[in-house]
Amino acid sequence: MWILKSFALALLGLPVKALGLVLVPLGLLFRREYPETRKPFTQFPGEWMLVRLPSWLLPWDNLYDGFRGDKRGWWDNNQGGKSASFKSMFLWGAIRNPANYWSRHITGLDISKCVVTKVAGNCDLPDEEPGSKQWVWLVATRADGKTFNRFYMSWALPWDDTHGIMIDIGWKFKLAHNGMSHDAPDKDKIRGSVFTLSPYKALT
Repeated sequence: MWILKSFALALLGLPVKALGLVLVPLGLLFRREYPETRKPFTQFPGEWMLVRLPSWLLPWDNLYDGFRGDKRGWWDNNQGGKSASFKSMFLWGAIRNPANYWSRHITGLDISKCVVTKVAGNCDLPDEEPGSKQWVWLVATRADGKTFNRFYMSWALPWDDTHGIMIDIGWKFKLAHNGMSHDAPDKDKIRGSVFTLSPYKALT
């Protein structure tokens, strides 16, 4: 059953993520910065720049967002404009997005080889907006017949619409990924595995 497979992948990833609590701060001491990637955040004031771990810590690295947060600037804003601080980079790379390379490239899925269909649900594009009460069950079928599932629910709490019950199990794909080109960048077509059960997830 696909839920058990997702759970097994999550269990396999637990020691990897736990090691990241030690290896990420160690790696940040030897981090690689790419000043040529500097650009303004797309939604918030400030500037993004790619920062990565040394190559010998690849499973804990983040090839696309790096360690200064998302390109929108949401994380930088959340951190009071201090996404370049050691503490912020640790929280992003070891707590919020632990072992990003592992979950995306080692246990992930190439969605360009699949057709995505919706089995059930009241939404097509999962989001985490305040007050959202959404759920969807998607199936990605590969050309060889193998299937991959995703069950996603973001259900705002009746007494606090800025937080909700979050369930996200399977692989991080959505209907909009149908027709993804085989030549698309890996950051777009390789979808990571996920197993999230949160009774009080911030909806942003």
